[in-house]
Amino acid sequence: IVNQEFVDLLGEKILNRAIVINNSASTNFKTFDEENPFIKDQLNIEKTLKIVGIIKEFPFLNTPKIYYSYYGARDYLKGEIMENLSNYFEVPYSFYDYIVECKNDDVATSYSRLIFLTSLDESQAFFKKIKLLDNTTLEITSSVADIKETYITFISSFSKTLLVFSLIAFIGINLILGMISLSSFLQNRKNAAILTCLGSRNSSIYKIHLLENYIIIAISFWLSLVLSDYLQKLLNHIKTKKFSLSNLIDIPFENFLNIRFGLIILLAVAVVIISTLFTIIPMVFYRHGYITEELRDE
Repeated sequence: IVNQEFVDLLGEKILNRAIVINNSASTNFKTFDEENPFIKDQLNIEKTLKIVGIIKEFPFLNTPKIYYSYYGARDYLKGEIMENLSNYFEVPYSFYDYIVECKNDDVATSYSRLIFLTSLDESQAFFKKIKLLDNTTLEITSSVADIKETYITFISSFSKTLLVFSLIAFIGINLILGMISLSSFLQNRKNAAILTCLGSRNSSIYKIHLLENYIIIAISFWLSLVLSDYLQKLLNHIKTKKFSLSNLIDIPFENFLNIRFGLIILLAVAVVIISTLFTIIPMVFYRHGYITEELRDE
């Protein structure tokens, strides 16, 4: 059985095709005999395998892999005789016999049991079990789980960076809106001066310029919410299909700080306050002493 990355490496359809595996390993059996202290045997593996299945794994930073049956490997080692050790003991001695009789901490006994999960729900539950085994004698390692955590950490870091840029853009947009209002105010200062002479309050004049901003903000805010929701669903769908990670991007629109629609309310209030400040403060500084100057020609 091979993984999808192995298939992508060859770039062709390889199901039911044969591949040849070549590998070698050596053993040193300690005899405690001064004349012949070590007996060395060489295991040369050359086996033709037929690819009967392809498994899809978490693709981020994954490498091509070939999986072979533990029982198939055991039967193969039973048929491989260690010639030198067999001559020493004068009985047939297979590599399997050698591994079985080795101590548990011997390098020859180091092998891995592989667990294959058949669904996304099983994998999510299994990843949680791995985290619970940190303080136990049982150890389960999963390159997929490690890569998944790396990927999530990467996404989290990227999200924090994106948040900083979003805040900068947020302030910049409000500054632009304020400058637009100020520009509109400067272009219509004579009209504002006439309104002031006719008894209009400053707040009424400010409202004229704020209204334009509020309309822009309302439209932009509504479009942002709609587009963010659709983009979130689209990106999660792509990530689930590609990486088998569901709801990796989660914008808490419905519940924020245990407040229903708290994020939307907070953003709406912040947008209105910041936009109002960026609009009114420059106008206040420009209003002083402009009435006489603007009406001089009249």
